[in-house]
Amino acid sequence: MKILVVDDHLVVREGIARLLTSAFPGIELETAADVDAALRAYGKDNVDLVILDINLGSGDGFSLLKDLFARNERVRVLVFSMHSETGHVLRALNLGARGYVSKSAPAEELIAAIRAIMASSRYVESRIAADLAESAEVLETPQLTEREADILRKLGQGKSVRDIAAESGRAYKTISNSCGTIKAKLGLRRSLDLVRVSMGADDGKLHRKE
Repeated sequence: MKILVVDDHLVVREGIARLLTSAFPGIELETAADVDAALRAYGKDNVDLVILDINLGSGDGFSLLKDLFARNERVRVLVFSMHSETGHVLRALNLGARGYVSKSAPAEELIAAIRAIMASSRYVESRIAADLAESAEVLETPQLTEREADILRKLGQGKSVRDIAAESGRAYKTISNSCGTIKAKLGLRRSLDLVRVSMGADDGKLHRKE
């Protein structure tokens, strides 16, 4: 596994490198302090995951995120930032980041995020996920049925509609239609918004019909 760490602070890059070397023996690490160095490092070799800070001093992490996806729409990016505000998180997720962890989170959460993303799932720090669910005013929306709430939780675990259909023994179209119903009940327009809300669904913030 090869990881590119992009952060303008040397102490952060070195700290992450020590943590990841210990947690993932045999890992290959590249580091970059700015946008140009990050693009050069990403372009010269196969990178499995980019750990990206939003504030890069002379550059913009959001712009870099766009550039990375322009080069490879399947790139895996985990944002690791001092900012935990909902606006920053949503912007990163909307741009395609697979995960978001704040720098105030414990080291174990960063490791968990990396494992989840490398397993083709998504990961948002638990505290931030709870804030996202609250920001969507899930508590005040029409109630979901038990089945709909279960689908929402599974989406939050990174499972696809096809995965959920296979696990439940129901047709793909049935699960897809249920997702449409959930979006309507929660007042969401896009599937990405549904995924965002689903990330907080395991925190008991959903009212369900019995």
